[in-house]
Amino acid sequence: KNWAATPLGDIREWPDALRTAVSICLNSRFPMVLWWGRELVMLYNDAWRPVLGLTKHPRALGSPGREIWPEVWDIIGAQLNGVLERGEASWSEDLLLVLERNGFAEEAYFTYSYSPIKDGEGRIGGVFSAVSETSERVISERRLAELKELAERAAAVKTVEGACAGVAEVLGRADADAAFALLYLATEDGRSLRLVASTGLAGPDEVGPDTQDPWRLFEAVNGKAVVIELAGRFGPLPGGRWPEPCARALVLPVAKAAQEAATGVLVLGLSPRLAFDSGYRTFAELVAAQAATAVANARVYEEERRRVEVLAELDQAKTAFFSNVSHEFRTPLTLMLGPLEETLSAPDSIAPQDFERLRMVQRNGLRLLKLVNTLLDFSRLEAGRVRASYEPTDLAAYTTELASVFRSAIEQAGLRLVIDCPVLPEPMYVDRDMWEKIVLNLLSNALKYTFEGEIAVSLVADVEAVHLQVRDTGTGIPEHELPRLFERFHRVEGARGRTHEGTGIGLALVVELVKLHSGSIGVDSVLNEGSTFRVSIPRGNAHLPTERISLPGNLSSTALGAMPYVEEALRWLPAAPDEDLQAPEHWFPTVAEGPVQASRAKSHPESRVILADDNADMREYVSRLLTERYAVEAVGDGLSALAAATREPPDLILSDVMMPGMDGFALIRALREQPRTREVPVILLSARAGEESRIEGLQSGADDYLVKPFSARELLARVEANLTLARLRRQAAESEREARRVAETAQKRVSDILESISDNFIALDRDWRVTYVNAAAARLNGLAPEQILGRTHWEVWPQSVGTEIEWQYRRALDKQIPAHFEIFYGPLNRWVEIHAYPSIEGLSIYFHDVTERKRTEQALAQQSERLIEANRLKDEFLATVSHELRTPLNAILGWTQMLLAGKVAQVAVHRALETIERNARTQNQLIEDILDVSRIISGKLRLEVQPVDLITVVEAALDTVHPAAEAKGIEITTVLDPGAGPVAGDSGRLQQVVWNLLSNAVKFTPKGGRVQVQLLRVNSHIEIVVSDTGVGIAQALLPHIFERFRQGDSSSSRS
Repeated sequence: KNWAATPLGDIREWPDALRTAVSICLNSRFPMVLWWGRELVMLYNDAWRPVLGLTKHPRALGSPGREIWPEVWDIIGAQLNGVLERGEASWSEDLLLVLERNGFAEEAYFTYSYSPIKDGEGRIGGVFSAVSETSERVISERRLAELKELAERAAAVKTVEGACAGVAEVLGRADADAAFALLYLATEDGRSLRLVASTGLAGPDEVGPDTQDPWRLFEAVNGKAVVIELAGRFGPLPGGRWPEPCARALVLPVAKAAQEAATGVLVLGLSPRLAFDSGYRTFAELVAAQAATAVANARVYEEERRRVEVLAELDQAKTAFFSNVSHEFRTPLTLMLGPLEETLSAPDSIAPQDFERLRMVQRNGLRLLKLVNTLLDFSRLEAGRVRASYEPTDLAAYTTELASVFRSAIEQAGLRLVIDCPVLPEPMYVDRDMWEKIVLNLLSNALKYTFEGEIAVSLVADVEAVHLQVRDTGTGIPEHELPRLFERFHRVEGARGRTHEGTGIGLALVVELVKLHSGSIGVDSVLNEGSTFRVSIPRGNAHLPTERISLPGNLSSTALGAMPYVEEALRWLPAAPDEDLQAPEHWFPTVAEGPVQASRAKSHPESRVILADDNADMREYVSRLLTERYAVEAVGDGLSALAAATREPPDLILSDVMMPGMDGFALIRALREQPRTREVPVILLSARAGEESRIEGLQSGADDYLVKPFSARELLARVEANLTLARLRRQAAESEREARRVAETAQKRVSDILESISDNFIALDRDWRVTYVNAAAARLNGLAPEQILGRTHWEVWPQSVGTEIEWQYRRALDKQIPAHFEIFYGPLNRWVEIHAYPSIEGLSIYFHDVTERKRTEQALAQQSERLIEANRLKDEFLATVSHELRTPLNAILGWTQMLLAGKVAQVAVHRALETIERNARTQNQLIEDILDVSRIISGKLRLEVQPVDLITVVEAALDTVHPAAEAKGIEITTVLDPGAGPVAGDSGRLQQVVWNLLSNAVKFTPKGGRVQVQLLRVNSHIEIVVSDTGVGIAQALLPHIFERFRQGDSSSSRS
């Protein structure tokens, strides 16, 4: 290298500091570069040379940095000059520099430091830099983050379109690596490719075998990646994050590794600022693989969703089937069990052998009903249609009652029943019907598999839960059967029991009911020794849905719910005389209490009932039950019932739910739409059991809901109760109407009074809503009453929020004490006096406008303040005048006494007389000023306006004050503009003005000071300016200096 031809000159003349730095640089294996001199000439080692790329070496060696790196000199040049000029080392980490080193603008990242190189005299001769290119790491980390986001999206997608849109969205943000992206998927027939998602560029919507393929998609879909030169094929295309156009695109197959054929094609615009190397290709292939994974996951999810939808449809069909079957079962069961109950209620009219046969029919009918109910309960549980109602319950007493129902059957089986349910610390929140099924199923199961010993029921509470335990000394359960014990329809093969009958869903039903209580169930069993079932229910109600928690209800008897379980259990016992296998007589009320007909006195002989049912047998049966008490009109469908009710409204309508033409729900809606039939009570008869069916019926507008099969006595009781309630409702409605009429009359009287008063009045409820406003209050606020009523006080008067008004109102309502205050309300620009009287319902507020009174009070206060201020100013004025009068009088009296006493030398007589004359003039002028002020105040001052020469006026005033100025050694200078010209004014008053200004200046200027008078023409005006070198005027006094009788600190004039 001919160094003499470089800015560094002959190598032999290099300074020692440079030689040392070059030696360190060349002997280091770390990339280093030296920048020397003001031109920052470059010297570097071999490790740094790759930074220069293909185009800048060896030209850079010994050349000024500005010539080699013009594209980044605005960045690094400022840093280098900072080190040269201030000697401050600098550090940059992963800094982006766009370099022109390989024939294109290249995205590159560097971490480097700049340190000063000082010569022997301590001056900075150059800059030493250690450099590490971090481009590969920074770009790799960026791509890894992009691939991670693609993978996260692929795991969460649910549709194919969503998966492709997610890929496009991620690539849209990754525009430093993907200038644009087009994602195509193969159509179902595989013959075409459809554009599903894109970013940065729009491509053709669909490419088929018969259309042009400018992107060479079909080459890629067959498994071959293609690089396309874009400039000659498409012209300039967007470069993503960079301003340069994209020059090339990579077309990749979208396929998972295990797939035989690609599902689509990804077109990826390559960055114009990066070389397309192996790392870039790997990144693009991984992007295509992630796109394939996302599409595959979405297709799996869609397939699974379709499968779930099919299963849901099957489940819905199953639920609908059970609902329909329930109707088909319950209607004939009602017609079987109802007449049976009537027949059995008169045993004297039946032969003994027939009576027992009928009892057998009744028992098996009840067993069939229990089976139907169990199947329907489990179906509703699976469908999530069961609505529990959790109410606080004395669980110990309730569980004891339920267990006691089984005592007769257990003792007839020769077993002992042990009940240990001590009083619990608190009521437990349970659904009573569900808890009944849990206990009865477990007891029934225990009796079924226990032949000797005992069955024990216990209840224990700990801190978190209450535990029910049902223990038996029965046959036990094989250990390998325990995991499947609670599965639906599962039965233990070969188990020894009192019967082999059963559906296998009893324990599965118990599990689901326990789960609805957020509880758990478990079992311990030893074969041939017995089993223990444990149910745990959390204490409190925090674990339950708040909307399903209810108040304690009436505790109904458990007898009817338990009867089917015990009746079935009694049939399991060994053969014995029939009377030994009887359930308690109180379970058969019609037998114990005598025939149903015996109690059929017509309590409402005038009541008319419409019966609607499409089943002729049901119509005949129910009509026969009701006819002896009421006038019954039976019809076969809802339309006929509606016509009969419209023609003559009945006292009650008894209607089946499922009927042709118009079902029970539609009948209720039609009745409620007509004023004549709106209040008619309706009882729905339905074969659909379950809480949700009952709720649906009541929500539709029914007054009661009776589930088939029902007993004759229950039907009659429900009809009687609803007729009584309807009569009470009518009486209550009439009483309410009368009370409302009285209240409206009283309210109108109060309203008339409030409207007639002059005070403004509003009434608020406890939610601060305006419930009443009189006309005066509405007028004061400039609103119509309807614009105020129903809105909150804070909505109508928002500016009152946070003021004393809100504080006083809230205090009055919270503490129930009246409030009385006055306040200025800005929005109305009025003062108001407010009286607020609280009550349990809200606030009654009276307020009236006191603005005029407040203004009068304010005017009086201001007048009082002015009088006080005037009195104070008068005192100050008298003090000032006494001082101003006393000073010249003392001088006059002093000289006069000396002259009279002959104590003044002849030469001083003249000066004494001048002094006397000057002080007399001062006193005279002061008196004239006082008189003038008085004339001004009273409006009696008159001006003699005529042309006035202001120079003459100023000179006359100067003659007057010259003696006082000379006495203090004050120099008076004048600047009088001869071109000022005459003005119109009163010569004497103008002279008085100038004299006062000059006297004031002389008075407050210390000895030896200066006073200047200027007479200037300013535009169309004449200005007289008097300035002095005196003590000045305090800033606080400036606004008041022209007020009469106002003075500053008089001490400053005593000189």
